[in-house]
Amino acid sequence: VFLFFGVVAVTGTFFVQAKTLSPTAALMSIPVGLIIVGILVVNNLRDIESDRIAGKNTLVVRFGEKFAKIEYTACLLLPYLLIISFVLTGLVHWFALAVFISLTLALQTFLPTFKALMTKRTLALLAVIHGWKRLLHRCRKRILDNSPASGLAG
Repeated sequence: VFLFFGVVAVTGTFFVQAKTLSPTAALMSIPVGLIIVGILVVNNLRDIESDRIAGKNTLVVRFGEKFAKIEYTACLLLPYLLIISFVLTGLVHWFALAVFISLTLALQTFLPTFKALMTKRTLALLAVIHGWKRLLHRCRKRILDNSPASGLAG
């Protein structure tokens, strides 16, 4: 799944459009592949009992629910860390950090289910992220309120 829906899909799409292969496209396919694996993991986690009864040998069935929760968390958070590293190394433009707008939504998808994995330090980090979300929302609102286009509606 990681290879075909991440690496092959992203680099293949890049190749079709650019008519060349790119190491940057290959690296940028890693976060995409991780997110797709995360979707598969959470689906397998939901179906763990029925898969066990049916004899399906998924990673969740083989290694258990705790492993699946850790794998899902890694698949959800690693793409953000990779984007930071890609920006810091100059591989992609700093504007790629715009993906962090989605971080609070990503965190909301797993927090209710995975509170057992949370430590006090993680909860403190999430509080900081929530603060950033509020700040970004205020900045966005201020920019939209002050934009020349805002006067067109009236």
